[in-house]
Amino acid sequence: MIYLKLSVNNFRETLDFYSKKIGLFSGSYNRLICESGPELIIDLLEVGSEDHLRVFESVSHVKSSFTILHEENTKIELLGRLKEYGVEFKKEPNLIAEFIDIKDPSGNAISIGASHGCIR
Repeated sequence: MIYLKLSVNNFRETLDFYSKKIGLFSGSYNRLICESGPELIIDLLEVGSEDHLRVFESVSHVKSSFTILHEENTKIELLGRLKEYGVEFKKEPNLIAEFIDIKDPSGNAISIGASHGCIR
């Protein structure tokens, strides 16, 4: 299990982005749970909160970048949803995986990949 703390400007907007617009996460309040394979929990820490200051030692947003690589031969239904919600993305194929690069509403960069799989 991997736990990640993410700096965000607005946790409700970010929760909606990851759970509705990307659709690979479920969530409530300030926690996202990856539902697409990898065991990942992301805690959203809003700029200005005591938790944000304690974890990031900053009163400003701290941009992060992370990658979620799914197991071999995984098919991920993602492109239609991203297009439907107008989410900008970049598709990056390479020798071992296909990746979709996205930025969340706070500017955090996320890459979602499928090792020897397919993102549609």
